Amino acid sequence: MQFLLDYAQERVRPLSEAALLSPAVQGIILEPDPVWLYWLALVDYAGRTRAGSIGDQLFRHLSYGPFFSEIAYSSNPRIRGRLSQAFWIPENLSPSRPITSSDLKDLPAYWEGYSREAGWPEQARDPIVVKVRLRPDISLQDRSRLSELATAQNLGLRVVFETHPLAVFYASPRVRTVPLVGGVSIGVGTTHDGTLGGIVRDGSKCFGITCSHVVPNNQDIVDQPAQADNSGSPAPIGKRVAGTTMVGSKVTDPCNPYNIATPINTLDVALIEINGTAPVSNPPEIRKVGALTGIVPRSLLNRGQEVVFSGKSSGHKRRFLKGVGVPYRMTDLVTGNIHCFLHVLEFQTSSGKRQPAKGGDSGAWLCSRYGTGYGWTGMIIGGDGPDAYAIFADGIEQWWKAQGFSLSL
Repeated sequence: MQFLLDYAQERVRPLSEAALLSPAVQGIILEPDPVWLYWLALVDYAGRTRAGSIGDQLFRHLSYGPFFSEIAYSSNPRIRGRLSQAFWIPENLSPSRPITSSDLKDLPAYWEGYSREAGWPEQARDPIVVKVRLRPDISLQDRSRLSELATAQNLGLRVVFETHPLAVFYASPRVRTVPLVGGVSIGVGTTHDGTLGGIVRDGSKCFGITCSHVVPNNQDIVDQPAQADNSGSPAPIGKRVAGTTMVGSKVTDPCNPYNIATPINTLDVALIEINGTAPVSNPPEIRKVGALTGIVPRSLLNRGQEVVFSGKSSGHKRRFLKGVGVPYRMTDLVTGNIHCFLHVLEFQTSSGKRQPAKGGDSGAWLCSRYGTGYGWTGMIIGGDGPDAYAIFADGIEQWWKAQGFSLSL
């Protein structure tokens, strides 16, 4: 997803600076067009000449741009099976290699026809959809003003304005787990609870990692399971020794990292030193995922890539990456505080119609295929119903190194 973050800085910043002045904007989401991803996948699997022929046939057969977009990224096995009888369809409808900024210029011959049928402006050729997420209570006047703003910018972007539910922090096995693994219930007292994402090591010491909004203060004693989940058998497993300080803003403050002095969060992480009375699995594991092979760089992440996680509320689930938020606003239902994040990783279910994560899953680690097993991709912080959000794992690694820790999975 690094190419999306680069695109945000190089192409979307003027729109962001203007649109994010309004507190009615929750944030901006960038998503690669699925038809473009399908084209890159075809080129990877079939070669450029054959990919052009297949793509042209498929587009003419379906004839209507929006329907083509839906079909090309469909996970419905009946639809995929029907299409594969007439066309060569790769198993993975997004490229298996990392996407870079140079790929943005690689467009299929049917791109103009598809864009025209889909209703995009003629000058908007880039294969990135810029979604300006609006609060559900936005007035018609504010929405109209924002739409006019995007037109006035004339940036040649594929801009969509959409109202979206407010995103909130998702702060099961809910029983005592021995030996300790990632993906289980933890909490602080009776007020905060979430998921212990995973366990890392520094020499002989073991540390758990979760969200700062789950374990908010240094020296907080952490129970497993959370008292809210199982009041009869919680046991202290350690205490927070480091973490990020969450900075809040008012509901009337714009979530704008460019030209407004609104407090911006880059991470939401707490480091828990596990005490000697809590045995840890050796090697450290995540429930139903196992030991991890490494930390996945954001440059290797693509839309449509499969991820798995184990959360205390959702259990073990399979999900798919979707886009990035640049920036995005979250609400803490425990404290009532609002927090603006510079970058978040967006994910969803295969259909996009079910809730991808639940309250209590905050802290759960997203994992994706990496090397011979699964690597750590991100950490869930919250969601809004149709979508859920995480922070990048490589950003957490950079943070702990800056704190002087030498941690390993």
